[in-house]
Amino acid sequence: MEKLNDYHSHSQECRRLAALASRSDEREALLAMAETWERLAEERGLMAEPADEGLRPDQLTTENDG
Repeated sequence: MEKLNDYHSHSQECRRLAALASRSDEREALLAMAETWERLAEERGLMAEPADEGLRPDQLTTENDG
């Protein structure tokens, strides 16, 4: 999970820097970097989730299952 948090932090930092950038090419590059970090975070999050395929209903848990 640490890498996932790092990816989100990098994305936020890129967006923060983009907001401060005075040149449009710098801003666009930073926003593209932010999107890449977000995509990596999404992919990392999907890899961390257990696959539901092939599981019986009694093997699945929900957030409300304590």
